[in-house]
Amino acid sequence: MQACVAVRSLAFCALFTTAACTATISDNGLDHRGSDPLGVAFGGACGGANPSAGTNANVGAANTVGANAYAPERIRRLAPREVRNSIADALGLGDAFDLKLPDEYYPHQYDNRFDNLSVSVDFAQALEDGVQRAAAAAVKNLSKLVPCDMNSDEKRCFVAFLDMYGRRAFRRSLTADERQRFSDLFSQVRKSFDVSSSLAAVLEALFQSPDFVFRSEYGEASADKTTARLGADALATEMSYLLWSSGPDDQLLQSAEASSLTAPVARVELARKMLTDPRAKRGMRDFFEQWLELRAPNALQKGGASPDLVAAMLGEAERFVEIAATSRQPLGSLFTSTATVVDSNLAPLYGIAPPPAGSWSQVQLDPKLRAGFLTQPGFLAAHLPGNFSPIFLGLFVRRRLLCQDLPQPPADVPSLSKDPNVSTRERFAMHRNQPSCNACHSQMDPIGFAFERYDSLGHYHETETVAGKMIPLTGEGELLGTDVDGAVVGAVELGSRLGMSAEASSCFAANLLEFALGRASGASAVRAVPDADAIGSVASKAGEGIAEMLVQIVGTDAFAARTLAE
Repeated sequence: MQACVAVRSLAFCALFTTAACTATISDNGLDHRGSDPLGVAFGGACGGANPSAGTNANVGAANTVGANAYAPERIRRLAPREVRNSIADALGLGDAFDLKLPDEYYPHQYDNRFDNLSVSVDFAQALEDGVQRAAAAAVKNLSKLVPCDMNSDEKRCFVAFLDMYGRRAFRRSLTADERQRFSDLFSQVRKSFDVSSSLAAVLEALFQSPDFVFRSEYGEASADKTTARLGADALATEMSYLLWSSGPDDQLLQSAEASSLTAPVARVELARKMLTDPRAKRGMRDFFEQWLELRAPNALQKGGASPDLVAAMLGEAERFVEIAATSRQPLGSLFTSTATVVDSNLAPLYGIAPPPAGSWSQVQLDPKLRAGFLTQPGFLAAHLPGNFSPIFLGLFVRRRLLCQDLPQPPADVPSLSKDPNVSTRERFAMHRNQPSCNACHSQMDPIGFAFERYDSLGHYHETETVAGKMIPLTGEGELLGTDVDGAVVGAVELGSRLGMSAEASSCFAANLLEFALGRASGASAVRAVPDADAIGSVASKAGEGIAEMLVQIVGTDAFAARTLAE
C-alpha cells in the first residue's frame, strides 16, 4: 500500500487496481478498448461503474447530425471550470479552492464542446493533484463535512457520508455495487489510517472517478429507436451546468427525483428559480466571456495594460452582463446601454472621476462616445491589435454576432502597404482593391472601420498622425448583407443597428444553444431542424431579456432529446 501511495493516489490504488481496464490514456487523450464508456485509465488504475445501464459511447465522435437529428447520445467530459466549480461546491470550499487543469483554448469555440474534450495524461495528473488538495482541505473540518458524529457510530455515519458525497460527485444515487466498493475502500484504508485520512481517500476516489469527470447524456429510447429522452437526473445535470456552471446540488437532485423534469413546463419553472441563485452569475459570466472572446490567451495583455487594468476590464464586462441579464432588459440593451460600472483603474480610461480604491460604481457614459459592450475597453482590447486594423472586429461582427461565415484567406495574400504617408483607411482601401483580397475585406473592413476611433486599450481618439499631420478619424462604416444594412458613423451607431437586428438576435440564440448543447448548432443554412426550431423559440424571447432566453432553451426538445448512437 505504501509503495502504491507513492505512485498514485491511495484511493485509486485501493479501489481500481484490480478493475478491468477498458480504456487507456495516451498523449492524444482517451482511447477506448472495450464496451464500458466510462472505463478511463488513470496511469494504470482504471474502472468505475458504467452510469448508464451498459450503453456504448463514442467519446469525441464526429460532430455531425442529420437534418432531423438532435445532439447525439454521448458522454461528455467536464470542462475545467466545471470540474473546479463542481468540486468546490460539493465540498463547500468556496472561491478559495484553486484547481489548475491544462489550458484547453479552442479559438471561436466554447470550452464545453464535447468533441474537443478528452482525458490526457496531464489532465489526469492535474486532477489528481487538485482532488488530493480538495479532500485534504475538506476533512480538516469533519463536523462540517460529515452529516453525523463519526465517533458515535462510525459505520452508520460513513454510509450517510458516502450517500451524500457519492450523489454529489456522480450527480445521481450510487448503485449497490458502487456503495459496496467505496465502503470496502474506506474499510481497507481505515485499517492503517485515521478517520480523516480514510474519508479523504474516499473523496479522492469519488472525484477522480470517470462517473464524476464525465456526464452521461443517455436516455430512454423512443419506440422507433431513433431518439432518446434524457431522464430527470440527466436533465438536472444539464440544467445545472448550463445555468450554474457546476453540478446539481442536493436540492436540485431532490427536485429531479420528486418531480418530472421530463416535462418542459417543469424545467422552465425550475430554471427561473435557478436563475435567482447567486451561482447563476457564474454561469452567465462563463458564457459571455467566451461569446465575446475575452479570455483568449493574452487577449488583454497588450499596450502596456497592467494586471490591475486587465482585471478591471474583465470586472466591468462581468458586472455589465450581470446587470443586463438580471434587469430583464431586452437583448438589444447589450448593444445600446450607456450604463456601466467602473473602479479606480478603469475610470481614468473613460475620463471620469474614479470611485474609492477597491470599490465599483455604476455610471452613465457619454452616449455619443460609448454604448453597450462594443465600446467597452475589455472588448476592444481583446479584438484590436496595437496598430488599428478593421479586420478583427469586422470579422467578429460577421461571425460571432451575425453567424455569417467568410471563406479562408488565400495563400498568397499580399502585404499591406507600409507607406508612412497614407492613412490607415487609405492603406486598407488599397489592400481591399486587390482582386485576391476584395471578397473578404469588402465584408469585414466597412464594419471594422466603425471602431477606428478606439485604440487597443479602448481609449477614444478623434485623429491619427500621418506624416506629421493630424488626420480626422471619421468612424464611417457600413453594414452590408444583413437585415439592418446601411451606413453607420461610429461603433455606437453600429451597436444601435445591431441591437435592432433580428439576425443578431437569432445568432445570439444560436450561440446560447451551442453553449447549452456543447456542440455547434450549425450555420444558418445547414442547421438541423430541432436546432433551428429551438433557435427560433429562444430568439422570440429576446425582448424579454437574456435570462428568459436561457429559460426558453431548457424547455426545448433540442435540450432534452438525443439521437441514438448507432
